[in-house]
Amino acid sequence: MQLIAELRSFTSAEPISLPIDPLELNDLQYRRVKVRGRYDHSKEMYILPRSPVDPEKEAREVGQLSSSGETGANVVTPFYCTDLGITILVNRGYVPRKKIKPETRMKGQVNVTPYSLSNSRLPSCKTAKFIQYTK
Repeated sequence: MQLIAELRSFTSAEPISLPIDPLELNDLQYRRVKVRGRYDHSKEMYILPRSPVDPEKEAREVGQLSSSGETGANVVTPFYCTDLGITILVNRGYVPRKKIKPETRMKGQVNVTPYSLSNSRLPSCKTAKFIQYTK
């Protein structure tokens, strides 16, 4: 229960500025951060195959293996932080396979200022260089 309360406090806290030093990120796991800048949609990447997540269904069917049969991808888009002068990768979430091509989801091709990143989890591997992992 303490872990759940701790995670809730991190994810509900006010966003903080993203530090430039990657070593400072170890203390910011699951904290929301704010950045200003723009997406580079021309360099989108896709993690696939992925299945959609329905939290309500997951809660009802705890412990059951189920699949909707629909697959798609998580869209990862580079985001240039204008105030920091660095580019970070933002996992923008799941899209169905038929919406993987950017032109099929023009409504989602936006630039946001400021942008909040959340649920960051860092690897324990010491060789990783400013790579963001998400749960």
